[in-house]
Amino acid sequence: MNFFVLSFLIIFTLLFILLSFKKELINSNLILLLSFLSGALHWENAELVAKHNLRAHLEGGHRKVWLKLKVVSSVSRYKEGDKKRYDFFAKVIAFREEEKWISISGKVKAYLFGNEPEFAHGDILLCQGSLVSIKGPLSSDKFSALLFLKSDTVRLVKRSNHPLRYIFRLKDILSKKIDKHLPYPHKAILSALILGERRTIPKEIKENFIHTGTIHILAISGLHVGMIVYIFYLFLKLLRFPRQISLLLLIIFIIAYAIFTGSNAPVVRAGIMTGIYLLGLILRKEGNVLNSLALACWIILIFDPYQLFNRGFQLSFLVVLAILLFTPLIEGYFFKKEGCVFLKKGVMKSYCLRLFSVSLSAWLGSAGLVGYYFKMINPIAVMANMLVVPLSFLVLATGIIFLFSFPPFTSPLMATHVLTTEILLRSIALLSKFPWGRISASTFSFSEVILYYLFLGLIIFLIRRKKLTN
Repeated sequence: MNFFVLSFLIIFTLLFILLSFKKELINSNLILLLSFLSGALHWENAELVAKHNLRAHLEGGHRKVWLKLKVVSSVSRYKEGDKKRYDFFAKVIAFREEEKWISISGKVKAYLFGNEPEFAHGDILLCQGSLVSIKGPLSSDKFSALLFLKSDTVRLVKRSNHPLRYIFRLKDILSKKIDKHLPYPHKAILSALILGERRTIPKEIKENFIHTGTIHILAISGLHVGMIVYIFYLFLKLLRFPRQISLLLLIIFIIAYAIFTGSNAPVVRAGIMTGIYLLGLILRKEGNVLNSLALACWIILIFDPYQLFNRGFQLSFLVVLAILLFTPLIEGYFFKKEGCVFLKKGVMKSYCLRLFSVSLSAWLGSAGLVGYYFKMINPIAVMANMLVVPLSFLVLATGIIFLFSFPPFTSPLMATHVLTTEILLRSIALLSKFPWGRISASTFSFSEVILYYLFLGLIIFLIRRKKLTN
């Protein structure tokens, strides 16, 4: 849409809201329209590239230049045989052109080859490297270009005392401990679950997770945040911290963990929702989970509107929305069926029922997008998640205990973690071989995705309407 047309519509809608202030129904719908138009304007604005932006100077697509950089992430290490590579994100401060330094803005993803770097988050670097432009929207991957460097062309200019460097320093220590003590591919799994680094996971294992609809286990998401926060809460409870202080420490921990794992959309979404919920407990106020989900979505899109078209963002929010809407309905249905196999007496009855309800809800929420993006429908995901989610909690718990252990307990705790990971991997491999576990959906179109989610919305509407009339 045209930038100026959008601006005019926003001003017109805002004036209409002020004029119809007492008409609540009209006003509410106009506020929703205003929100949509503002988002569209933000999208249009995000596509504009300023003259001083790095991308404007990369018309040729590739050039070798001298740069001044500020490191804005942790430094990740990767090893393939004898070759070592180090990845990090950096903001460009200036680059040299025709013997002159030009101030410039933009973010790059840097690949460093050679010796292990001595710099960290916040440090200023002077380097010479090859800049390569990337296709697509400016903020689609949060950086404007790729930068390839060799260790002998990088010089540390200024060391920073930024507090975030200590969080990333902890990440580096944990990464080295995982790499030193755990066998492959177990170390790749733990790095994915806790550190958010999953590029070293074998292709066969990834495919097994995809085919069983449990690939979300390998990505830092709301499930992991919930599990890790719960483990941290149990630790604080063991130390007998007062409840209010424990809740405040949990909020601080969530913020630190989101930064620790790279501030990806699922982690930010889960962090905001969990933070709002915990803040409500501290203030003794009852919150609305759907409002918390919408607020998390809104905050993420303010900073990066292109996330709206990211498949991970879409799946993350749709799955959580489906869990919030469908789980109470499914649980309510089964609790009325006294002869149901799930309804045995005791705690196990309730646990199995809730696990099944959440798993089925998540599958319903993701099935449309999974069919469209991955061209498959995997009904095995309902049963697989019922088994894999508890197993992944055990893997996470044993992994965290191992990471923060000291000799002589490190070896036995490592063995326990390897055992739980092996059980998880073998279970996934077995489930991926089930007949009819996945169904091809090669003709699943975008219009069919829209119809599928409209159908789910209609089901929720009719069930709730029936409850109100009864």
